[in-house]
Amino acid sequence: MRLMVVFGVVVLAGCEHTSPFGAEPAHEGMHELFPEQMTLSSGLDALQGLSYSGDEIFYTFCDDLKVERVPACGVPAGNPSSGGDRCLGALSIGGGGRLVSRCVGPGGDKDSVQVYTTGTRLADGSIWFVYQSRVWSSGMFLNAGLYRLTSGELKPQLILSYEPDLGNTATPGRMLSAGENRIYAESEEGAALLEMGSDGVISIPAPRFIAIDPRLELGLLIRDEQLIVRQLRSGTETAVGPIPSTEWREPQLTGVGFAGGSIVVSQRGQTGSEIFPVHNSRLVLLRTDQQPVVFAERTGSAWSTVVVSADEQFAVAQLGGDIYRIALP
Repeated sequence: MRLMVVFGVVVLAGCEHTSPFGAEPAHEGMHELFPEQMTLSSGLDALQGLSYSGDEIFYTFCDDLKVERVPACGVPAGNPSSGGDRCLGALSIGGGGRLVSRCVGPGGDKDSVQVYTTGTRLADGSIWFVYQSRVWSSGMFLNAGLYRLTSGELKPQLILSYEPDLGNTATPGRMLSAGENRIYAESEEGAALLEMGSDGVISIPAPRFIAIDPRLELGLLIRDEQLIVRQLRSGTETAVGPIPSTEWREPQLTGVGFAGGSIVVSQRGQTGSEIFPVHNSRLVLLRTDQQPVVFAERTGSAWSTVVVSADEQFAVAQLGGDIYRIALP
């Protein structure tokens, strides 16, 4: 099966029985010997997603000065109801120092636990992020909201205020750029597309996407083990193909990245005996007019969240508590 992107619309270009996505991928593209480590924080670096332009990766991290504090820093962004402070950072996809680094909350609540859960940058250069604070001794939330920081401003603007209960199910734990002025926000209660207009924010219910290409305004989702591309504005859907198969026991899909005609999936599973299992993880590239190919594989540690650069030259993926960049074959 071949996937083509034509003027921003994904169409099926026929079916080839010699290279279905569901087949075991080839390993000819294995070249990942020394992936480039992009983050060096002492605690957990949790990859979030790309900016609208595709040249920045956003992630949350621990302030190195607070790694040993109680409560401990290092809880992933999707579970901010326990653990300590989380900062928001952004790096150029080419590497280098942080372009964004926010650890202090916008409300001046320095004596509370300060948690940046997720963030991204839109086409106009504005940074959007979700922040919340709570009393660390009781777990009681003080505030939670969606903020916008425009270029040239020092103080973020509160756009939406959340009133989460102790379970924090309403506050988005994942947020991705979904267009020039759109954000995809996902919480435990559901998902929505937030469109920024002159009169404020419009919330449009959305399915749970596993990846989004903001420049083409396309979302990727899974239904009945099939990868489906959905146009965010029209809702038109096209089946791309099945998830790559594997002979591993208990296989799991741990992440998906998507840009243009390239999809990268991260998978993990077990080999060896059931008493002494071997834990495996791999990154698989699905690309237009090519057979699916494994280009990175690990034993022990697991690849998880993954994104694909806008030029489709690199995958950026989380491995354990760090973030790495790998050239695509």
